[in-house]
Amino acid sequence: MKALKIKIKGLTASFRYPLFISGYQPTLTVPPLSTVLGLISAAAGEVIRRVNFGLGYNFSYQARAVDLETAYEIGEKLSFKTNVWRREFLFEPELTLYLTDLNLQSLFKKPVYQLLLGRSQDLAWVAGIDEIELAKVDKATLKGCLVPVGVQGAVGPLVSLPVIFDGGYPRKRLKTEKFIIIDRECQVRDEKNLYLDPDEDYGVYLYDPEYFC
Repeated sequence: MKALKIKIKGLTASFRYPLFISGYQPTLTVPPLSTVLGLISAAAGEVIRRVNFGLGYNFSYQARAVDLETAYEIGEKLSFKTNVWRREFLFEPELTLYLTDLNLQSLFKKPVYQLLLGRSQDLAWVAGIDEIELAKVDKATLKGCLVPVGVQGAVGPLVSLPVIFDGGYPRKRLKTEKFIIIDRECQVRDEKNLYLDPDEDYGVYLYDPEYFC
């Protein structure tokens, strides 16, 4: 299967753990699908309302650390107070996107809005775009991705994460699913969604367009 392979790099990244509202803020070690769709939307300059392409990604980073962050807590009548949180972040993150719609290449050659890997200060840039051939397999070693619950052999933290939001304000979740975070090497089996990139060490779990409906 032909696919776009897009490498996106940054200095920092932080992906909010949905269970933590205030206080210490740990980061997910892999971006949720909704964050990746938000990044593609930023490149397109409009909210992606219909995902009509296959989407996979692998994510890596060099280190994890904790920083102090000022939070502005909004109250009634536009009053606010400040607080200081400890926020975990990932250093030198790299996201490799796999998209089956080759026409999306133009979006990443000249993104409309700034690309982010989490918060507004987690600026990112496109480090490379290639057209590749993904090979279908039924067994692969994965690392740095999310797979749906039920994928045979997948081991990692179980989390419930948003898949897609609407484009309104305030945003509404249109779909939430349970995922397994694969942060360490893990050999899995799947007859439908597993592929190999011949130039990488790990396989690719490719989400079908139907998954986002």
